[in-house]
Amino acid sequence: MNLTNYNPNQDLGITNQAGVSGLRTFNGEDLLADKRLSLQRQQQRDWLMQQIQANDRMRGQASFDKELYDRQTLELNELLRQAQDEHDSNRKAMLKAQQEENLLLAKQKRDTDLKQKSDWLYQENYEVDYTLNNDLMTENPMTTKSQLADHRVKPYHFKGLNEHQKAAILYERDQQIAGKEQQRQLEKEQEQMWALQQEHLRRMQVLSDRDQKRKQREVAENTKQTHVQQMQEHMQKWKDPYGEKGFLEKQ
Repeated sequence: MNLTNYNPNQDLGITNQAGVSGLRTFNGEDLLADKRLSLQRQQQRDWLMQQIQANDRMRGQASFDKELYDRQTLELNELLRQAQDEHDSNRKAMLKAQQEENLLLAKQKRDTDLKQKSDWLYQENYEVDYTLNNDLMTENPMTTKSQLADHRVKPYHFKGLNEHQKAAILYERDQQIAGKEQQRQLEKEQEQMWALQQEHLRRMQVLSDRDQKRKQREVAENTKQTHVQQMQEHMQKWKDPYGEKGFLEKQ
């Protein structure tokens, strides 16, 4: 609102214009001061009531907000307490279950250790008894004998030869070695005889070759002499084919 040209009489419906009857107010005279003051007081009361109502609303809102905050805080605290109680209860239950599980595991471990120790003792006693009394470990020779014959043995139970069998095998081996040595000696003698025979045949062949070559040389020499004689006779004959040279020499 523009207060420069504000006239409070306008709010009351009064103007300074003169009517038909003449002047109503004079300059400087305030005829509406009471009404204006009354209006101002009324406005102040209205403004005061508005402020009081606004303050009451603000206090009510603040009280409502505080009450709402307190109620929410109580609810949150209750929820937190319940959650904490539930957590504590679950933790106690978990600890109890863990303790029970640990006790069960400890019992199982003790039972397992006792059973393992018992098994070890049984295995050790069994191995000692097996080593001392079993026919396989004591190498009982009767277990190797076959049911088919006394001189036959079971291959899967054979424990080795006795002294008599070893001596028989050694004697047989010596006999085989001696026979083998005799065989080698006989083969050596045969090879020597064969070598002597081959040498004799070689020498006979050499002598035969020499005699054959000598005869061939004699035949060749005789043939050569025959050819020379025939050539001489031929040349003699062709020099005087009719014998005239001898006849002329006689005359």
